[in-house]
Amino acid sequence: MITAKDFVARARLYAREVKRRGRLLLFAEFLPLLLIAAALTLNGVFFTPFAYATLVFSLAVFVLLLGNLALFCYMVWRELPAKIGLLCPHCRKFVLFHAAAKQARLDEGKCPQCEETIFVKS
Repeated sequence: MITAKDFVARARLYAREVKRRGRLLLFAEFLPLLLIAAALTLNGVFFTPFAYATLVFSLAVFVLLLGNLALFCYMVWRELPAKIGLLCPHCRKFVLFHAAAKQARLDEGKCPQCEETIFVKS
């Protein structure tokens, strides 16, 4: 059983890690999209026989970037809370996801989903 102070520290660590990973994702998504836009613009100005290859390549990169975004969402909502320890030990649900709607239960140290004790106040 963890204490309320430890739980709050874990929640802060989660928030910092989501911000850090979000910045990395923003950079990883923005730069290739900028390069795709530049390549498509140049193909519009200088139409070459490789214009269709550039278009196909651009679409493939765009699909890969969408996959990257899906992986980020999976890591933020599934892997990261489990790694940090923000899952309820009883029902394995992400505790902070339900906390906005049921803050009173979380203030008591209980899981908003299954209402089992998550941490003790000290």
